[in-house]
Amino acid sequence: MSGTARLSIGVALLFAACGESGDPMTTPRDGGVTRDAGHCALEVPDDLTVRGGARLDFTAREVGGSAVEVTWPAAFVVLDADRVRAPYEAGAYAVEVRAACGDAATRTVTVEALAFDAPIEWTVGPDAREHPAMWIDPAEPDALYLFGGFSFVPRQFTVVDDLWRFDLSAGTWTELDVPAAPLLASGRVAFVPGRGALYEGGVGPNQEQPFSLVEFATSTATTTVRALTPAGAPAEGASLHGVVYDEARDRLVSFGGFHPDLTNTVFTYGLSTNQYAPLTTAGDPPSARYGFFFALDPEGDRVIVFSGAQRPVAGNPVNAATDTWALDLSVDPPVWTELLGEAESAPGRRNGCAAFDPEHHRFFVWGGTPDARTTQTQLWVLDLDPGRERWTGLDIGDERVRSSCSAVYDPARERILFGFGNNTSGIYADLTPLPL
Repeated sequence: MSGTARLSIGVALLFAACGESGDPMTTPRDGGVTRDAGHCALEVPDDLTVRGGARLDFTAREVGGSAVEVTWPAAFVVLDADRVRAPYEAGAYAVEVRAACGDAATRTVTVEALAFDAPIEWTVGPDAREHPAMWIDPAEPDALYLFGGFSFVPRQFTVVDDLWRFDLSAGTWTELDVPAAPLLASGRVAFVPGRGALYEGGVGPNQEQPFSLVEFATSTATTTVRALTPAGAPAEGASLHGVVYDEARDRLVSFGGFHPDLTNTVFTYGLSTNQYAPLTTAGDPPSARYGFFFALDPEGDRVIVFSGAQRPVAGNPVNAATDTWALDLSVDPPVWTELLGEAESAPGRRNGCAAFDPEHHRFFVWGGTPDARTTQTQLWVLDLDPGRERWTGLDIGDERVRSSCSAVYDPARERILFGFGNNTSGIYADLTPLPL
């Protein structure tokens, strides 16, 4: 098994004698499990190959019920009896398995380093831009949709309202005719299964910031765009904020950004009620910020927030936060908790790109600027194992790292697609795949 971290584990039967063949066992083993000698038999997964940081299942048992002990190398994080997280360091690691009745086995877990695939580039398709919205409908796994953003034509920060579909199998772009699309950029998008993408907020060509919530119902057969008018919506909207779809409660949850003043308020939009309202939270919240990194963690029933720009201070226009937060949605009111402080978080920045990996319960962050001049290097990944959250920096892909980019998880191919944005070396119209 290689090239993937989503495992379908084969099982090998290993047989070893617990005593001399033919002699009955006179002493019960493992809490009263008694068998004829010679029938101590482990069932152990085959050797495995995974990518760095993968969460993997490893179930070993003895057919007669004898206790089994699995000894993992120190680099692995043991999550429960049958699940571990691999290290990010490449190598071949020996896993020792032993049954109380005597059978033993050694398995090798080979960890391959995470690495970007070659960028996907094109001559016909969307031009280079900042902050485009991207989404993939799992029900339509071969189509990536891209909307708007800030184009560099004829000049930087030109607001555009074009909608494109990228065929992930054929590698070709098609521009869609959607006259009702809003002329707004730096809004945020959340995908709602069975309904489409909801695009919230944004700023217009003259820096106007009206409230806006637009539904893109996209498919290969047809595409419709319509503006929603929620009850309780304010006159002005948000930009460079965060928004996720909380499926458990059928609502959008948005946080921070410009409203139009910088804020740390949480808002919700109920899809069934068509109601927009501020959300009361408990605990000390993160500081007001924009251009931060955010994701819904469905397993943890929480919203993750990392870094972002705060109010500027003298000589520091970004004043990047260096912290990692969680908003626990499982309680009422939801509670803010600082997961990791400055000493434990990745370096602060604003306006990079990020995506959540649901298969391996982690959050990837790439690029962004700490000072409005340079770009943070390394690919950073936050493992979200409850109580053991940790950041790891990976030295890959630094030559193409950028700010004001976008990212999306590609479930059919188990990868993240990072793309667009700019850095001091140039502007980008590309998609850079990261296999997981």
